Amino acid sequence: MIEPFEIQSVIFCSSQRSGSTMMVDDFSVLNGRTKFESHENFCRMMDDGLFDESEWPEIVGRLKDLIRSEREGLFIENIMYDQAKKVSRKISPDQHDAALTPFYSFFRNAVWVQVIRIDTIEQAISKYFASISNVWDRRYIDRDDYNEAIPYDYPELLTHCLWIQKCRQHWNDFFAAHN
Repeated sequence: MIEPFEIQSVIFCSSQRSGSTMMVDDFSVLNGRTKFESHENFCRMMDDGLFDESEWPEIVGRLKDLIRSEREGLFIENIMYDQAKKVSRKISPDQHDAALTPFYSFFRNAVWVQVIRIDTIEQAISKYFASISNVWDRRYIDRDDYNEAIPYDYPELLTHCLWIQKCRQHWNDFFAAHN
């Protein structure tokens, strides 16, 4: 039995370049909050090399302490399917499955929001530009021409488009499994 994360949570599920980070930022501001340090610990959960399963309780404990002290007990985060898959494996390698059951069980009390960008082609172009330029958040760059020299590459754009559709299908399957 996986002990649930008892802190009130809102989890935005998406694929890269969907606008989910902007939605989380906006949602946080509307609730009088900003991005906070526990985001770093959440990212740590997703990194395969930083800790093993025996450290999971310590990571979760630190995350809970930060949320309680900084955020008035509300955890708001977005996660991509590939990241959720890593977290699910960390929570319970033995119970991990395609439906991310350990991840869902851990956050079972959360409000779940699936973010889908309507225009998959624009999302693929954005992901392609970001991956080539390594600019994932426009707020942190002071030039307007950072992506002008990026060449058109149809096969690469198609790869990103198919990847987005695959992520979307994985999330659809997740929500169908955990209704």
